[in-house]
Amino acid sequence: VVYATDGGDFSGLVASMLSLARHVSNPGQVAIHVVASDLVMPFMDEALRCFREELQGELPVLPTVSVVPERPCNLSDGTTVTPLVENCSQRFVRYCLQEFVPAAPRVLWVDTDIVFKDDVRKLYNMRMRYPVAATLYDPYVSVRAAGDEKGGLRWLVAHSYHLDPYMDYEPFNAGIMVYDLTKWRSGRITDALFRWLSKAGKLCTNQLVLNVFFRNGFDLFDWRWNVMVPRRVGLPSRCLEEAHAVHWAGVLKPWTPWGWWMHWEVMSPHWPERCFQQAGNRSEGS
Repeated sequence: VVYATDGGDFSGLVASMLSLARHVSNPGQVAIHVVASDLVMPFMDEALRCFREELQGELPVLPTVSVVPERPCNLSDGTTVTPLVENCSQRFVRYCLQEFVPAAPRVLWVDTDIVFKDDVRKLYNMRMRYPVAATLYDPYVSVRAAGDEKGGLRWLVAHSYHLDPYMDYEPFNAGIMVYDLTKWRSGRITDALFRWLSKAGKLCTNQLVLNVFFRNGFDLFDWRWNVMVPRRVGLPSRCLEEAHAVHWAGVLKPWTPWGWWMHWEVMSPHWPERCFQQAGNRSEGS
């Protein structure tokens, strides 16, 4: 399992990791990799301490957690792309995951605003034909987000001879994805993703490039593994009951101001408030 953090999402990161560990059937066989920039490296020890303290005495064994330094991505033509150019750790890491976990045949990418309610090993072991697997946007909860992706696609079509303007396009959400890294090793996919990014420039959203490149070739998994909470409204109770993973994809999240009411009952069992309070007390006393 791979996360990436730029430092502004530690609360969500720890809560997501806690929910993952509590629902997996054999935590000792799960490896979590957190890709972090130099700016947030000094704070990662505290985040991991919080994670371990919350689970102390609860699980017989914990998942292995490693922190991977964020670094430039090497393209096949000899050039490198740095995270600072992309100005977004999650987007950058998504494009070259094979460089951060080179020994893994397959990885599960997870955004830091996702809480699990089921065993991620079920998703990890799904059958795959393509380099990535994801789930389509749910039109009920994500009309605006899907519209943003469609608008970005229209811009790319107008500025490129490589896209069919009449193609049917149903965008997927990149918050949870399964990667078959054996298909990424050559670097050709990474090269193409960064080329598309250079075409889109600032109009590119976090996942538009992935959608454009994989528009004719990605595996679908059960929608319950990525149930997205609408930006300003709640979800029907049945959706929450059936969800395997709940995704707060908008600006408002349960741990942000004005977002505490957004299905806090899902987040609260995994909320590491006690650890963060202790961390604050230690910093004040130092």
